[in-house]
Amino acid sequence: MRVSVVLWKLVPIVLSFVRDFRRYIFWGTGRTLSEEGHIQRARHLTQTLAELGPTFIKLAQVLSARADVLPPTYLKQLSTLQDKVKPDPTETIKAVISTELHRPPEEVFEDFTDMPLAAASLGQVHRARYGGEDVVVKVLRPRVPQLIQVDLQILFALLTTLNTFISYSPFLRSFTTVLTEFRRVIQEEMNFQLEARHVKMFQHNLAHEKWVLIPKVYDELTTRRVIVLQFLEGVKINQVEKLEQMGIDIDLVIRRLARIYIHQVMIDGLLHADPHPGNILVDSQSRIIILDFGMVIRIDASFKRHLIKYAIALANNDVESMVHEMYELQLVEPGTNKALLRDLAVLMLEIQEQGKISARKVQQMMNALMNAFYEFPFTLPSELVYIARATSLIEGIGFIHDPWFDAVAVGRPIIKEMAKDVLQEELQGGILEILQQWTKQSYHTISALQDSIIKLDREQLRIHLHPSDMQSLSTMMGGIARRIVAGLCLVCSGMILSAIYIRTGNTGILWVGVVGCSLGFIFLLLLPDKIRHPRQQRFLQKQLEMVTTEEGELFKSLVISQMSREEHEKAEAQRQKSSQQ
Repeated sequence: MRVSVVLWKLVPIVLSFVRDFRRYIFWGTGRTLSEEGHIQRARHLTQTLAELGPTFIKLAQVLSARADVLPPTYLKQLSTLQDKVKPDPTETIKAVISTELHRPPEEVFEDFTDMPLAAASLGQVHRARYGGEDVVVKVLRPRVPQLIQVDLQILFALLTTLNTFISYSPFLRSFTTVLTEFRRVIQEEMNFQLEARHVKMFQHNLAHEKWVLIPKVYDELTTRRVIVLQFLEGVKINQVEKLEQMGIDIDLVIRRLARIYIHQVMIDGLLHADPHPGNILVDSQSRIIILDFGMVIRIDASFKRHLIKYAIALANNDVESMVHEMYELQLVEPGTNKALLRDLAVLMLEIQEQGKISARKVQQMMNALMNAFYEFPFTLPSELVYIARATSLIEGIGFIHDPWFDAVAVGRPIIKEMAKDVLQEELQGGILEILQQWTKQSYHTISALQDSIIKLDREQLRIHLHPSDMQSLSTMMGGIARRIVAGLCLVCSGMILSAIYIRTGNTGILWVGVVGCSLGFIFLLLLPDKIRHPRQQRFLQKQLEMVTTEEGELFKSLVISQMSREEHEKAEAQRQKSSQQ
């Protein structure tokens, strides 16, 4: 029954996306959908995922941060989907607690509130009192694990079918990565014993920050389906007006929040991956409260090192190093045009250097960047996706507080400080190890070169082409084959018509043959000899030109015209100063 419901709702949407690649599902070139068509489809997709329940609500939250999977229109719609569902009856929740703790809630807790504090797709939270302290009891909803297991099987079956009908596609490759990562994360999120271990890790990692509060875990009341935590009261971090009324320094809170997440990425290698306002609160003493550690991402040392180098390159406006680290972080497909990557890096720096202009005024430039991520063969690693979610939260709070908020200015000094400490520790603690690694890499490089020379001498050297290159080669060979076949058909047609004319003496047939063969010859002559650039590269080039060519200058003129007089004078003075330098 569940399979029928999911397929009934999902298949029409999936086929609609497939037609973007093949108009008639099995053949044809991709169609172009209007902006209004994309908006309507995005709304329908969001509504359908909400109706399908827990698995698809959580998946929508993950997809809302994946610019490499969906265009900005869809990301915007999916981000509006709230993880709020109708709560289960209290008796059902109490039955789960009784099963897990082997005692009814009335015997475990001094008080248990029937009205839930929150009801999400996976769990339901109730307030209670235990050992004279206020606590929260988080319970995994009944039947949710079984439902998620069935839904994941359906999704992977659909994905396998799509890969059968659509040849190599960066979109499908990214979506496969997302779904595989989602399966791992959601399984971990349904294990509350693992969440309890995560809480203790973060308590240890952030112990030096006295202005961070992590709730205490009650181990004796924690099982795979139930977790009991200390109740901490605060205001949601995005309720800026209320915080200001409490006398909270919003600038200080933003800097502290940025420091927390940068520390998690660059020092700890353990990231709180569900940073939304409901999980981050601020108390009356300006302390930041972090809740819900079900979704946690581990960042390995190699990825962290390259990410630090990329952050330093971005802070120093070093385009070449940015491009190099894009490859190291596996952000782009092998063989991606390096010149276009440089242009994209310049675009990122231009957006970063816009200075004191509002978010609304750089929205068009950001849309160009987001569209480039979707159309160009980028693959965002899951670590970067969750880092981006934390960055978006910080920027959102900053823009509510200050329309001219500059996230780069806030993060740059913190990144430089922590990066310096991390790289110094690596150099001081492992110079011998680094030298050994370089020696080993040099040995492997020389051995590989020697092996290649031997194979070349024996005429055994083979070259393997990337799938995208194979696709281009196949297209070119197909075009040549079609031209040869068409030419042979024209020759045969001419010979047959000539034979008929000789036999009958009908001049009409002769003229039909002459005109037909002439038109066919002209058609063959006009067939293109070269393959055009791939659609993704053409699209990215267009997006980059919007900023870097005359169109971009027109856009900048529009931005300047919307500034106040004081802002305009300040921007002009800054431009003259930079030109003199």
